[in-house]
Amino acid sequence: MAHYCRPGRRVRRQYSATRLFAFRDYCDSTPRVRIVLVPALFCAPAALVLVAFDATPLQDPSDGWRANSAFWMRIGVGSALVASFILLSVSLLIPAIRFSWRQVAAIAVLTSGGYTASLMLIAELWRFPVPFTFAVGGAPMMAVLGVLVVYTLGTADKARLVKYFKYTNALSLYPVMMVIYPIYSAVFAKLEGGAQLGLVLLLPWIKYAFKRALVKLYPVEDDLYIAVRSSVDIFDALYMTKCMQSRTSLTVGLGIIAVDAAQNAVAIWRLEAHSRALLRVQAESRAQHWDVGHLSSAGLIPWVLRVVSKAKRFDALTFRPDASFTLSADSKRMLRYMQARSRPATDAETPRRAGDALSLVAVAPTPQDADSGVSGCDQVGKACELALTEATRLLHLSESVAVAEYIETVVPLLYAVCVSIVFHLPNAKYYRDMEGMTDEKLRGAVHNILIYALMEFLSMVVVHAVLQRRFGVSVFYQLAFALESEWALIQSGFLTWILVIFQFLLVHNGVDFHFIPGT
Repeated sequence: MAHYCRPGRRVRRQYSATRLFAFRDYCDSTPRVRIVLVPALFCAPAALVLVAFDATPLQDPSDGWRANSAFWMRIGVGSALVASFILLSVSLLIPAIRFSWRQVAAIAVLTSGGYTASLMLIAELWRFPVPFTFAVGGAPMMAVLGVLVVYTLGTADKARLVKYFKYTNALSLYPVMMVIYPIYSAVFAKLEGGAQLGLVLLLPWIKYAFKRALVKLYPVEDDLYIAVRSSVDIFDALYMTKCMQSRTSLTVGLGIIAVDAAQNAVAIWRLEAHSRALLRVQAESRAQHWDVGHLSSAGLIPWVLRVVSKAKRFDALTFRPDASFTLSADSKRMLRYMQARSRPATDAETPRRAGDALSLVAVAPTPQDADSGVSGCDQVGKACELALTEATRLLHLSESVAVAEYIETVVPLLYAVCVSIVFHLPNAKYYRDMEGMTDEKLRGAVHNILIYALMEFLSMVVVHAVLQRRFGVSVFYQLAFALESEWALIQSGFLTWILVIFQFLLVHNGVDFHFIPGT
């Protein structure tokens, strides 16, 4: 019923059994008003921090680094927040490492001080603004953070330190993104018409490449995969929004929308494929006389629970510690029942956390199973296991689509709100992408961005309608569940990239693309 595949092969991801029951409990206990408020307010912290930064007037960078106290304050506060997010992510992704809130605060403050001091030293010895401040300062910041983490954890348990540095090595992908995407954006802004449209076709492939690279650098268990990968979605959505802002013609705007619509269509097609697979399993259940009801009338979660009652083994499912979620007493009881009837997995066989070499993948019964004369009971057991596998895969994919569509909807809205506010603040004159911006141009840019956001929201509604009609699964409930259960990972991505990317073209950060012809 299961085989092991190497990381190079495509892994079909699925909900863990623990997450399945946590989602069931969430649907049973969460009122609809909360389902609305969670996504609506999720990005508020990022907007508030960004507006608070720009509400503090900056000094002219030509006055020198010593006169720019407001800028250094921004650098200090921003780096402390980013360091805190990294430590929080480490605690969530590596169970062997736990930082207390006091340790997080101390390490973040000291990292911020070391990072800011290193940039001041570079400004003194070289020049101010420091060219490409965020990219140049990344190495000193991670070095200071690493030293402080080693001091805090100690050197007795070297395995923990190896896991920490393996994770921070994966973060090296982000400076690469901070070079590729801004160059892409700068080139896009200087092109016109068909050239811009051609460049738009490249953006989905850039996003896909970075997602693949991130997962290869730091593989994570299926339940955390969506949250970890969301940082690339946030980054990409911000630059797609910038393209909508700087597009030179209606045709280019329609092209951007068409490219994104094509990606959404592929996601919906994948959902349809999983839906058909699950419906085939249901049809086979009737043929084998272990019918557990109709999917569309019962709903996916109740149907899965009926399958659980028929199944004898649960080898294809993974289990996370109960502490990962708040579970009802009934869910805990059922999980204990299922875990007692699953094949004990060794650490070498079933990796639970990032950095392991193999992944467990459930598959359908093989032809050898059919030819070996297995009993009807065994066939029903294998069919039940296949049903559970397909159901958990569908739930994982639909949650992945929901989170991606949410990011692509809310990031443009957040960007439009922040641009509209900062435009009327004194610091607007220091943003390169606001040079020559007028009230009329601002209205046009915001209008383009809102159209893009509306299209993304409609895509989410379509996915919701498909799943609700066929399986009684609400994508909006899944979205709220994902945002709450992986709050720290997704929120850290929002705050980090909104702060970094929105400020990237601030004159004080030394971003200069004059090496690109025409800039």
